[in-house]
Amino acid sequence: MGLTGSLTLGGKLLLMVLMFIGRLGPLTFAFLIARPQNTHIRYPKGDIYTG
Repeated sequence: MGLTGSLTLGGKLLLMVLMFIGRLGPLTFAFLIARPQNTHIRYPKGDIYTG
């Protein structure tokens, strides 16, 4: 192993958190950029008859 084997428990936890944030970061930014800003939703107008 490299440096990771000699880290303390706190160092390993910090490394795990940073790796998790690094994994989510690019995906989050990609979804924010790709999402349409103004989504206009139009619902159909009509009467619903039951019975």
